[in-house]
Amino acid sequence: MLKKCSYNNRNSIAFLIDTPTQLFNSIEYVLGHNLYGVADAYIQVKFSNADELIHRVTKKKIFKNIYLLKPDKNGKLKHLGIINALFFPRFYIKIVHNIDVYSKHYQKIFIAFATKTFDFLIASSGCKNIIGFDDGIGSYLGDPFSDNYKKRYMYFRKITGHGYFVDKVYLNNPERYRGISERKVFPICDKLDSAGKNLIYEVFNYRDSDLYRNYNVVYLNQPITHIPDYYLKEKEIVNILGKKLKEKIIIRFHPNEKNKKLYPGFQTDNENNMWELLCKEQIDSNFLLVGYFSTAQFLPKFIADTEPFIIFTFKLYTGIKDNICKNYCDLVEAVKNSYESSGKIFIPETFEEYCYDIEEICSKI
Repeated sequence: MLKKCSYNNRNSIAFLIDTPTQLFNSIEYVLGHNLYGVADAYIQVKFSNADELIHRVTKKKIFKNIYLLKPDKNGKLKHLGIINALFFPRFYIKIVHNIDVYSKHYQKIFIAFATKTFDFLIASSGCKNIIGFDDGIGSYLGDPFSDNYKKRYMYFRKITGHGYFVDKVYLNNPERYRGISERKVFPICDKLDSAGKNLIYEVFNYRDSDLYRNYNVVYLNQPITHIPDYYLKEKEIVNILGKKLKEKIIIRFHPNEKNKKLYPGFQTDNENNMWELLCKEQIDSNFLLVGYFSTAQFLPKFIADTEPFIIFTFKLYTGIKDNICKNYCDLVEAVKNSYESSGKIFIPETFEEYCYDIEEICSKI
């Protein structure tokens, strides 16, 4: 049974959220640490179906207060000046988002991935206890609180006195952490009871279904427009997969994909259950996940410690910059190293290799 926490220090905890995954993990933390109805949430509304999701979270009163941070429009950050925002973060947050964070006296602020808006919000709060939580593969490798920034920005963040260091992080699978060594790592929560699980199902509108029990080969669509002939190559990739495994294939569309008629003749996932919940409930080590390069391919290992077969297809396309390709390969290698079972992750460089990899996997799933 879920109970509201009688926490003495009101408004002492805040979560900074800008993806459904972060919202999911923050709710798990809240439920697992008896903080129901206590913590505040700052949600940057920039993901699909955000309004519906926030409405359900608000209705359940999981957070004490929810503050919506609209994405910056018309170059507001550019006009105000990032440097000025670093020097005067309270002014920036007050003008752009109409929130006085400092007056809330937060003792802890949780962040999964650094953005400039979140940096300014932290700086304006006066809070020194900044804690990390799970945001997928990026939380397990490197430093998601600084790696995405240029050196110039980090320099100004430091000299303005608004830099921060996250010395501990809460993860779904802390044993797989490969980030910076001085950071302490903890489980995001113990196993939730049935009331907690049901609450999450309701918030994320999860419906129990046999769909993924009947199809264990998942093609993960991505709407990539900057690569020449992307959709022509993708069609060939899916058709080759279909020649061997069509009765087992299901297509899962990316939330931003508008053309839902790309794969005629294939079963498609029209239920749109949250992928994180599917990973916990149905995606097991006998699945095959095929896609260009998607966080969704990593999640089963990092969120549920299962080890499906994976084929990354990014090397089958032309026009990928060398540095991006190297970053992809480094991340894939890190995931390979986290697997207990070897020989389950493939990066074909030619269509001949791709066909060979499918043949090899066919006998094992």
